[in-house]
Amino acid sequence: MQPVFPILVSSGRSGLTLLRLIFDSHPELAVAHEPRFLVPMARKHRRYELDAELDVERFVEDLWAFDNFRRLGLARQDIRAVLDNDGPTDFADATRRVFALFAESQGKRLYANKSPLSISYLEQLARLFPEARFVHLVRDGRDVALAYLERDKGPSSVVEGAFHWRLRVSRGRRAGERLGPGRYQEYSYEALIDDPEETVGAICRFLELDYHHQMLDYGETAATFLAAAKHPEDHQHLTMAPTKGLIDWRRSMSNRELALFEAIAGDLLEELGYKRASDREASWLVVSWEWMRWQARRIAWRISWKLSRR
Repeated sequence: MQPVFPILVSSGRSGLTLLRLIFDSHPELAVAHEPRFLVPMARKHRRYELDAELDVERFVEDLWAFDNFRRLGLARQDIRAVLDNDGPTDFADATRRVFALFAESQGKRLYANKSPLSISYLEQLARLFPEARFVHLVRDGRDVALAYLERDKGPSSVVEGAFHWRLRVSRGRRAGERLGPGRYQEYSYEALIDDPEETVGAICRFLELDYHHQMLDYGETAATFLAAAKHPEDHQHLTMAPTKGLIDWRRSMSNRELALFEAIAGDLLEELGYKRASDREASWLVVSWEWMRWQARRIAWRISWKLSRR
C-alpha cells in the first residue's frame, strides 16, 4: 500500500510557501517546492507508457527539461538508476520513485509536492495517484489580489487579481467536491496565522502524519530555502513567525478597487466565510470590459508560454 502523497495547492500568493516550510520541517516528510513537471507531464503521461514498460529515456529527458525540477538537486544518473532498477511500468510509478529519491536526498522517508498550478488539475492527478490527498490553502481574495501586485508576473491589477483568484479557487473547490473529503480538504490562511498549532495538527490528521512541535520552528528551513530561492524577494516574510496584517486590503485597497473586486468575486468571498465590505455598486459594463481585457491578457500569456517551451 502506498503512503499518502500530499499535494499542497492554492490560487498562488496565499501562504502556501509558509505551509510548505512548516511541513518540510516534519522529521519524516520532504516537500518538493514547485518542481513544475508534475502537471505538464501527467497530462501527456501516455507518451511515456509503452505496453508494459516505461520509456525511461523520454521520461528523464522531459523531466530534466524543467529547470525548477533541476533545482531539487538530484543527479541525473541517480534518477536513471532508480528507474532502470526493476523498471517502472507507468508514469505514476516512475514519478513516485523520483519523489522518493528526493525524500531520501533530504534524509526523509515520505514525500509531498507543493504546487499552486496543480489546483486546476486535481482530478487528473487523483486518478493517476490514488494515494494523493489535496490540501487547498485559501486566503481572503482581496489580500491575494494585493499580494499578486508585489510580483512582476501574474495579475497586474486588483481587478485582474479578482478574476484570477475566483477562477483558480473555484476550480479547486469544484474538483474537491467531486473528490470528497477523504481526498480533499480546505484550510484558511487566516486560521493558520491565528492558531498555527491547531491548523497544522488538523492537516496532519488528514494526511495521516504525526504532529511534531518542531514543525512550527521552521526558521532554519526558511533560511535554507531563501538562500537557494530563485526569487527570494517574493518570500520576504518567511523568516518571521506567522504574523497577521502583513498585507491588509482594509489599509491598501481603494474604494473603487474594493467595489470592483466584490462585484467580480464577492459571492465566492461569502462562500468561504469572508464578509463583503463595499457599499458601492460597480457598473456591470465596467466589469464586462475588465473581464474582456483579462481574457485577452490570458490568451497572450498562454501564447508566450507555449513559445517559450519550444
